[in-house]
Amino acid sequence: MRRLSRSPLYVLAALAGAFGIGMALPLFDATCAMGSDPAGSFAACAAAQAGFSRQVELLGLVIGAIVAAMVLASIGIQAALHHRISDGLRRRARPAVVAGHAVGLLPAIEVAFVAGIRHPRIFCADDLATRLDADELRAVLLHERHHELVHAPARLVLLAALTPFVGRLGPGSVWLEHQRAQLEIAADEHAIGNGATRATLARAILELDDPSPRLSLAGFATAGDLRLRALLGEDIGSTAHTPGAVGTAVIAAAVVAVLCTVLSLI
Repeated sequence: MRRLSRSPLYVLAALAGAFGIGMALPLFDATCAMGSDPAGSFAACAAAQAGFSRQVELLGLVIGAIVAAMVLASIGIQAALHHRISDGLRRRARPAVVAGHAVGLLPAIEVAFVAGIRHPRIFCADDLATRLDADELRAVLLHERHHELVHAPARLVLLAALTPFVGRLGPGSVWLEHQRAQLEIAADEHAIGNGATRATLARAILELDDPSPRLSLAGFATAGDLRLRALLGEDIGSTAHTPGAVGTAVIAAAVVAVLCTVLSLI
């Protein structure tokens, strides 16, 4: 399973290598060597360069199509998995109204979260009201209500689909964590704007801390450390580190590929 999860990176690396080879081939073309007829050699070199530019352009389009297909396939898989989970939750949940919000109560969960792509819904533990006081419970439900309003599960499905491609890289995993935390922080700000206090939210986060990952479920106990820092007034933007050597190389390769494609069209 671990080897399978790394396969998208191997495929992308192989495609990038093929693209790089295609870009370097003109450097080894014998027709570009100047002979006794400089004008003729220059014309032959220009023709060869134009031919290779078209090949590079075609290769770039093929690579782009393959990458796009892989990403779309990953999105489809994650969306199907999320739909299966949310459909099962809807069938098992008991409808109820908690702190003024319509929710589905489930006995087998520890926290509160939102599931559903087209029609998100709040699910929470059936004993949540006994583990939190009235203010904490209201803060939690206000937080989850924001996830419903912005369709947070759909955004998290996209992040889950990108994880096989960027999650294995250090900067990529940091970026994914940061994006997920921003969704939760926005929900906290919504709760604060509707009457919840920072202290109440912090107590609820500590009370409902759940280390189990739910990458496509918008749960209250997600990204607890970053959210607590944000509630204390700390700027968590500093957690989005700049890309390292690998990220710089990828960006440089992308820039070169775009420039080569543009020049081939001129």
